[in-house]
Amino acid sequence: MKIFRNIILFIALLGLNSCIEKNKKKEVGSKIEIKGFEFIEDFELNKSLFNEETFEADSYNNYDGKLKVFHSKEKNYIVLDFVLIGSDHNLYLTYWTNKKLKIKFSKSTVSYLNKENTFKEKNQTYAEITEMITSYLSHTDSSVKLYDSQKNEVLDLNKVNEQKKQTKTFFYELIEPTALSIHAIVNDL
Repeated sequence: MKIFRNIILFIALLGLNSCIEKNKKKEVGSKIEIKGFEFIEDFELNKSLFNEETFEADSYNNYDGKLKVFHSKEKNYIVLDFVLIGSDHNLYLTYWTNKKLKIKFSKSTVSYLNKENTFKEKNQTYAEITEMITSYLSHTDSSVKLYDSQKNEVLDLNKVNEQKKQTKTFFYELIEPTALSIHAIVNDL
């Protein structure tokens, strides 16, 4: 019986030690290279470490919207979260970049609206959403990978290149009016 008790105690201590090591890695997250979908998880786990700045993003074509910039001294990335409201669809674009605004990961969601079918909630009018399409792009130094809404990799090179081009074009056109302000905020950390 003592041997069983010692084995169980050993296994429990080993498990506890691995949990402690895992939490230490999360605490020192800024020193660990984060890639792909890890950006979403790390940001959600550590959102309280980030400061938030809001800018108007209404200078892009016929969209009204906002840009939220999340930045932190403890993390080696920033998050730029755009919400753009269009006449028949809304765009939700989130970019995880390094501090020099080089894209590392992005998430884009388009929600198509049926403006003829609306409902009211708390003095606000909303249109029915008829379809939502989400995709993700993971940027590394050597490649870009596209994922669908189920986080399955899309292997069609034409789709990958088209989404990559569109994502970069949107990003640079959207941050152009606020790029200097974003650089100032990030560098003042």
